[in-house]
Parts: sequence; C-alpha cells; structure tokens
Amino acid sequence: MDVKIYMGGDGTRIEIIPQNLIGRIDDQGNVYEVEGEEEFCLGWINFDDGDVFDDEDELIGWVEDDGTVVAVADEGDEEIEIGYVNEKGELFCYTGEDEEALVGQLENMQDHTEGAAALLFFISFDEE
Repeated sequence: MDVKIYMGGDGTRIEIIPQNLIGRIDDQGNVYEVEGEEEFCLGWINFDDGDVFDDEDELIGWVEDDGTVVAVADEGDEEIEIGYVNEKGELFCYTGEDEEALVGQLENMQDHTEGAAALLFFISFDEE
C-alpha cells in the first residue's frame, strides 16, 4: 500500500484532503512528487539502513532510531538535524532553537524512513 504525503495546514493540524497531497512512496521505496495527474520520481529509500537517496543515487539523509531526520549538506561534509517523524506519521521541522512546527502528515506510514524521505524531499531548510 502506498504511503501518501500531505502538507499544508495551520501548523497544528494537517488535513488529509486531495488538495494537500504532494507526494507518495510506493512499496519498493520509490519517492514521487505528485502534481495533479502527473508524478515525478525524486529518489528512493533503503529501508534496511534508514537512508534516503536522490534520483542520482546520492545520499541526501537518513532517519535515526528515535525518528530524528538528518540531512546531508555541503556534498556530504555536513550533517544537519532538520526535524523528526513520530509514530503517527506526523512530520515536524525544526524552525529555531528549541522550536518546531508540524509541516506534514503521512497516511499509511510503515517505517520512519518514509517520514525522513518526506522531510528531505519536500521541506526547504537553511544550512546554518
């Protein structure tokens, strides 16, 4: 069963409605951006290691055992904690020191790595 990625809302709740659907992850771990009827493959997930790769097979990040999502920056020289995914499939992004915001929701999540892929592909973050 595909995992669906929803974003949009007021920062406290993400509505699971078609207008907020921005992506999906298939059973093989391929990550797609969804724009209306069109889909574009962005990359893939290695579920065994918790790693996320772009469409050129470059490592872009991973998920820690506790759900923390780490992005790889500066051509692999820097690691940045950008947020986390919880057991309910809610996606949180760090917005400042000791601050976080609910930015997305996964439907049918089976693995924390799916949440990592959603944050890594669909959230812009500063590399500071």
